[in-house]
Amino acid sequence: MKPTLTFLAALLLVPFGLHAAELDVVARHKVVFTKPPEKIPSRMHPHDAPILGNGDLTVAFAGKPEFPQSWIAANDFWEFRAPDRGGAPKALGRLIFEAPVLAGASYRVEQDCATATTVARFAQKSRALTMRAWVAATENVLLVELMAEGQPVEVTMSFRFPEEPGLGASNIAWAAKEPYVRKATEPVPVQEQGGTNGVLWAVRTFDKSVWQPTRLALAARVVGRDSSTLTVNPGQPVTVVVAVRSWFKTTQPLENARRRAERFTMDDAQSLRQMHERWWRDFWSKGGVEVGDAGIEQAYYRSLYVFASLSRDPEFPANFDGVVTVDNPLWYADYKLDYNHQMAFLGWATAGRFEQADPYVAPLLAQAEIADKVDPAGWPILSLHNIGKGTSAVSRHSAKPGWDQQHPRYFVRHPAGWRLALGVGPKGHVTCSGPYDMKSHNALAVAPVADRWYRTRDDDYALRVYPLVRGVARFWEHDLVLENGRYILVDDAVAEGGFFADTPCRNSIAGLAAIRGALRLACAMSEALGLDAELRPKWRAILETLSPYPIKPANRIMVRSLHQPEIPPLRLSDALPPDLGGERLLFCTEETGNEWFNGFNASLYSAYPMGVLGLDSEPKLLEVAHNTIRARSFLESTAGRNWAKERNLQLAPVGRGAWNDNNGGALFTAAAVRVGYDPEEIWNLSLKARLAHSQPGGFIWQGIESLMFYPTVLSEMMLQSHENVLRFFRCWPKKLQPNARFRDLWAYGAFRCSAALKDGVVRDVRIVSEKGRPCTIENPWPDKRVRVIRHGQPAESVSGGRFNTKTAINEVLELKPE
Repeated sequence: MKPTLTFLAALLLVPFGLHAAELDVVARHKVVFTKPPEKIPSRMHPHDAPILGNGDLTVAFAGKPEFPQSWIAANDFWEFRAPDRGGAPKALGRLIFEAPVLAGASYRVEQDCATATTVARFAQKSRALTMRAWVAATENVLLVELMAEGQPVEVTMSFRFPEEPGLGASNIAWAAKEPYVRKATEPVPVQEQGGTNGVLWAVRTFDKSVWQPTRLALAARVVGRDSSTLTVNPGQPVTVVVAVRSWFKTTQPLENARRRAERFTMDDAQSLRQMHERWWRDFWSKGGVEVGDAGIEQAYYRSLYVFASLSRDPEFPANFDGVVTVDNPLWYADYKLDYNHQMAFLGWATAGRFEQADPYVAPLLAQAEIADKVDPAGWPILSLHNIGKGTSAVSRHSAKPGWDQQHPRYFVRHPAGWRLALGVGPKGHVTCSGPYDMKSHNALAVAPVADRWYRTRDDDYALRVYPLVRGVARFWEHDLVLENGRYILVDDAVAEGGFFADTPCRNSIAGLAAIRGALRLACAMSEALGLDAELRPKWRAILETLSPYPIKPANRIMVRSLHQPEIPPLRLSDALPPDLGGERLLFCTEETGNEWFNGFNASLYSAYPMGVLGLDSEPKLLEVAHNTIRARSFLESTAGRNWAKERNLQLAPVGRGAWNDNNGGALFTAAAVRVGYDPEEIWNLSLKARLAHSQPGGFIWQGIESLMFYPTVLSEMMLQSHENVLRFFRCWPKKLQPNARFRDLWAYGAFRCSAALKDGVVRDVRIVSEKGRPCTIENPWPDKRVRVIRHGQPAESVSGGRFNTKTAINEVLELKPE
């Protein structure tokens, strides 16, 4: 720990304009793998594999020393099955470097995030092979340099498609109970491979029984040689180029890839490397953090590296898995809108990584292109608002007597608005139309859009995304029910399959929060763009009279199990100690229906990601938020489980606990920060605890949404702004971590902020106004006056708990205590 803190103290003195020090910070956090990945191929993400990529071409590095291999995919390679019939992103296959002589060798892989370079070393007593691999940042090319030590190493390149087992891959994927057998109704890919003049090539095509044909091709060659079998001699490095092309990028993927591989020279490699390093230097120069804890700091930069490797294609966001390795990934590995897709793209705008954040919205906007169409079998496609009884969207409920009578509002159509399917793909594809008892996931879908726009006030971005924002607002304009002077949210469950057949569903807390956030955004964005002035009064009226969040005493909240009906209902206060339950007010999951949902923490969506609850909210609401955090923290902990066990209480499974739940833990933690919960508890129970569960490759639990955890939570702890007030280190554990810093985090209002903490005291506050908007700042030194410095010149002196100041476009402000 001491070397880290010493370096940090010195770095605090470095001027903010110098970025070399930031690159040094990233470089010291190398990621090390000491054993081959075990969960690849996998029906879920390859969570223990090193990831390489450029945001389009994606690679997972796997295999033992005798057959190291690269699983190769691309964000734009999907099987577009007939809409609402599945389909998923697909892998091309794996390029294998067979070296039988290295069986039993030691294994070490090191990733340098600063330069996006992966180095593998396999060593025996008499020989060693080093592989230095990187995916070019500016072209879909993988380069692998092989170097031998001691005795020569014989290597043979080969290729296998995903369904071909052997050489480090089984046809039984991790998380699968039985071998994958392609169904008769599934499209069958056309797969071809061969070798000519030293070029190994492979191509995979889905063009039968699909909505849109796709093809991905690869061509690999040892630069300067004409054979895929080679001897790597000590002191004589060998470079392999792997060119990958798709139909979405070129009309002749295979021909283009082969031509690139055949003509590739070492001068090309050098040129690509220069552009590659330049791109990554620019990426890291956009800002960063230091937190005084090596493990947490590494997790922050590793997350940024992996997500940048996976997300950059503006039309094809990263899929659920990041890098698919099988043809039957769980949940289609698509863009799941109940929360997964939204969550994956939160936090990147705060970090100023807009190239990574912006692909999020493309598949949602593309849904408009297929609204009201039907697939070849005559089934209606739920893209925006087309859903009815009898479709696959609701067939799963047919065994629940009275279900449709209990939840009639679920079927209502609103052609003026956008409802959105639960599972979508790129280019308007629908993989899974059923919302599974949910509607407000369409409002939650604007959360990353809101976060991006509020932090940049980018009018061009607003024009692009406004159709989605408007469509969602119009849906709720029609779907909410006005009853006794307030708008009620009816038949919208808090989670998939969330309806009880015998109980109405009213006022889901997650839905109310998402709708509030969506309507606020619709009002603000339409006004900024000068559009839809006639619609804003209705939207504002809804905001003024929308039902409050459901709040009840713990002793009046009933806990029922959705998926284990044999568990009898339980009064929540019976599962809590008196100081956490009893008459204490808590946020309910739903006002009527599923009052307390164990294991998925959607109760605080109002704080995060929707940003409609925070430190400026009513004290009562903040007290309820804190009560809810304490109750869930206990209930879903080991202590809480033991408490229930000692009292013979049956509770539905609660997963890994509120702070570390694979579904909502990251959102729960970020929400706790925004409502000012104890930062030391947040640090220890969530940030530190998750390190034990993190895989070396950067994933924590589920899909790519786990990558947003450290960047999002750390930035919120260092800088809050969602209430249009800049708060520096407002929820930071200053006793545990008295030295920290951040540079160029983007705040609401389009302010780019930097600051440091030295011995628990805020210093070096710097604000760049991107749009010249008024700025409200919470005084970092509340007992002192503050001198505002503008473009290096002393200006006004201000005081008080918070103060307002005007800014000009691109104006640089510094704050100093007097």
